Amino acid sequence: MNNIFKKIPQICAEINQSTAKIQVLKLSEFEEIYINKQRDSIILDYWYYENNLNKEFAEQIIKHLIEYLVFEELILIIPSILQVTEGHDYFHLKERQKYSKIMDINYINALSEQVDLGDNYTIVTNFKTEELYLLLMESDSNCPTIEMAKKLINEIMDGANGAVITALGISYNTELIGCIILNDFCGKVLGSHVFIKKDFQNKRLAKNMSIIALKDVYDKGYNYLIASNDIDNKYSQALGDSVGLIKHSNTDSIIVLKKKGKKGEIDVISSGGTIK
Repeated sequence: MNNIFKKIPQICAEINQSTAKIQVLKLSEFEEIYINKQRDSIILDYWYYENNLNKEFAEQIIKHLIEYLVFEELILIIPSILQVTEGHDYFHLKERQKYSKIMDINYINALSEQVDLGDNYTIVTNFKTEELYLLLMESDSNCPTIEMAKKLINEIMDGANGAVITALGISYNTELIGCIILNDFCGKVLGSHVFIKKDFQNKRLAKNMSIIALKDVYDKGYNYLIASNDIDNKYSQALGDSVGLIKHSNTDSIIVLKKKGKKGEIDVISSGGTIK
């Protein structure tokens, strides 16, 4: 592990010059940091698996990255127990819950047996991206305007979270009422967004739509699923539980860090909106 600290200056120099949107820094068998460059912001998303979190090691790694990365705004998505902000201007944005699941054929088959769309409901794939803007605004209170919904959808579909693997919708008669978007996040499946119109959110349709999408990405060769949601989003938590995702033991804090000495307002909407 000590060797990684010696490599941090060179790693950060390469990240600073890279045009890649998403990169992964593998720390150990169980710990990785996903580095997502978005315009003037850099997002560091710290993931650990099987509850193998080395607190002291994680804090030192993140402090080193903060020191050597060049940024106007750094967004940290890190376990809440980590202390890394001393000496910096920062804003605590929100708390999130992470999930993961290694998918195998038994898991997929067991889920597939539960699918029952019911009459007049159809899975669709031939919708236009523009159709999702109004649907998202009507489904998600975090996107109360069409401009915010358009920004989020376009970022996801354009690869801000990695290339889209599958985007499925569900329609009632001919009306599009829900959508799920799964992205390739450094070789893992990221649940970027699942949304469904509020009038239909108690009909298990999001679960059925999610199961069909998971089978699709599994059939395409993916077997590791990761996802996260705000800790007060009970609907998303229930959806994760319903498809058997494993809840991580520590919640995450999203912290927006300004380069030391830089003053000004923090745009909390653009800072946290694309990590789902």
